[in-house]
Amino acid sequence: MRKKISAVISHSFGEIEVLTPIFFQLKRKYNFDIYLIFTVEKIYNDFLENRFYLNTINDLGINIIYSKMINKIDYDQKLKKGLLSKIYFKIIDILFCLLFIKRTFYLFDSDYFMNETTNQYNSLKIFKKFGLNYDKNQIIYHHGHSLNGKNKNANNFCKNPQCKYLLFSRHNLDWSKNNGYENNVIIGFPKFYDDWIKYIRQFSHKYIKDNNYIVIFTRAVHPYYMDIEKYNYLIENSYNAIRLHYPNHKILIKLHPRQSISDTQALIHNKKFHNVFISFLPAGILANNAVFTISLWTGAILDSLAQRVPALEFYAEANRFREANPLGSMYKYLGIHSAKNFNEISEHISDIKNNKYSFPQVIHEFFKIEDLNIFK
Repeated sequence: MRKKISAVISHSFGEIEVLTPIFFQLKRKYNFDIYLIFTVEKIYNDFLENRFYLNTINDLGINIIYSKMINKIDYDQKLKKGLLSKIYFKIIDILFCLLFIKRTFYLFDSDYFMNETTNQYNSLKIFKKFGLNYDKNQIIYHHGHSLNGKNKNANNFCKNPQCKYLLFSRHNLDWSKNNGYENNVIIGFPKFYDDWIKYIRQFSHKYIKDNNYIVIFTRAVHPYYMDIEKYNYLIENSYNAIRLHYPNHKILIKLHPRQSISDTQALIHNKKFHNVFISFLPAGILANNAVFTISLWTGAILDSLAQRVPALEFYAEANRFREANPLGSMYKYLGIHSAKNFNEISEHISDIKNNKYSFPQVIHEFFKIEDLNIFK
């Protein structure tokens, strides 16, 4: 009998970016039926609009199910206040649960139940209640490729001591344990898997034919990770430093999955940036043909390094950043080229232009690890 994997997508589009290369490998090695269950309307719509991931998932024969549940992305939590609102949401919740059961009852005997780090309760409660051996077969993954150090604002996300946590790197172990996960299994960074890298290189030309451009990967404004004034500073100085060394190259800005496009569009317009465009292509596709990339403290820097494209981190720490990340940026901590001001980023770009850039040593470790034996 074919084994079944049921993965609930409930938190971020980054989950698709993590799971697709994992499933890409599994489909080549094992005889699995794989199901993606989307419980958030916005993420589902973003997925349908993303040609690369939609085509890849369909080509792999992965089954797609949309069954909306109450969630923090589609619904403003403030609306739940008040008696009438609570009654309304309770009715909607019951309706959504019944529809979820109708659409997924044949998955209750799945061999593996997968979901992301934060364990979104509403999206998982049906499988948790009715899934056969759910606790034993639950596998958790992080909702984005990233390097994470032990943080001060730890959360006990682990709600099931029997679950297994897919760890991308040993460097993330302190962070994982700090958030309650003890059964850690190192699988490597999926975007560094050899077959996935070859796939990206094989098909990237279908989505972007240019190779004379530079990419900026952005980070959304966040209380701990990005202050608005720092964001504007980093974008403007990225642009100025690029133009100092590459006056005419196209610049593509890839926004964070939860980031609004309007503020960045306004910044481009107000600062009169020329030959600058916002792109919605996947980070790996964009990185593959780029001259180099700049990352404003994002995991997308790993897409570039996985494709062996020069990558720089440009990050001025948010005022509260060290409250959550006492070691600072893990990318900088592990030796990935990093800058915090115009002079530093300009010097790094000059090194790239003059062929003085060298890839950080840590990526050699990332290329070596690919272990999905947990699914045997």
